[in-house]
Parts: sequence; C-alpha cells; structure tokens
Amino acid sequence: MKKIIGLDIKYIFIGVIGMLVLVFVGVTINRQILDRWQPDQDIIGTWSGSGETRKFGELEKINVVITIDKSGSVKGVVGDALLEDCVIKLNRNDFERFINVKNDYIIKGGHLSGLINRDDDVAYRDITIPFDIQDDTIGGSLFHVEGITYPEPILLHLVLDKTGD
Repeated sequence: MKKIIGLDIKYIFIGVIGMLVLVFVGVTINRQILDRWQPDQDIIGTWSGSGETRKFGELEKINVVITIDKSGSVKGVVGDALLEDCVIKLNRNDFERFINVKNDYIIKGGHLSGLINRDDDVAYRDITIPFDIQDDTIGGSLFHVEGITYPEPILLHLVLDKTGD
C-alpha cells in the first residue's frame, strides 16, 4: 500500500472522511441552535442612519430606518422604498467569529417595495442585510438577492444608530 508521510494512505483517507463527518454534524447542530435564536433587548428597537451607494450614478447617501421587534420581524424604510416581510437571524457561531467569516446577524427573507430614489428603476427587490453591532452601532451592507446569482450590493457602509426602543 502507498504511504504518505509514513502513513498508509487508507488511514489518511479514513481520517479525512471522519473529519468531514464531524464538521457536517457540527454545522447541522449549530444551524439548529442559530435558527432558535430570538433577538435580545439590545437589538430590539428602531435604528436609523444611512448607507452609501453608486448604484444610481454619483456617490450618494441613502437614509435608512429599520425597526426590529421581539419576535424577530423587521420592517423599515430604505430611501423611498419600504422594507417588508424581513426577519433577523443570528448568522454565525463563536468559531465562525474567531476565524472571521460572515457577520454576527443577518436580516433576510423579505424585500424592498418601491423605488429607493428618483433614479432607481427597480420597484421590487429581495434583499439581505448582513451586519455586526459594535458600540451600539449597526455596520453592514444591503444586498439585492436574486436566484442563485451572487448578491448585488445596493448600499455599502450602512451605519445605523439605535434611536428608539
């Protein structure tokens, strides 16, 4: 039997398969824990601020206001468009935070209804907003998601401060 670094290749193969199974089980259990999460008092409330975009020509700031309730429902306004049918979810665990992948939270499952501003030409967008909270400020981005294509950034440098409970 062929050897790599002095080890029989079949044992290396078995070890790799075992590690993959452990990762799969860990991710599955982790996803169940993340899905049961409910927002705490620090997240519940109204947040307002703005994000930057070049989507409609020159760099401009778009005003954003979102309200997160205790059930995890999210609604709000992005420019002139309404944010509807969204929910907030916990998006990563401690290990993912340690290796710096993904954001802590994500708003998803909903859409923007209406035009963001006068230069916009899309009246309906499915969206996602991955974000972190640091020093009582939300920092993230707003993306248009469509099918299996990579999300299209709409607002970058989204910065929201808590303005109400």
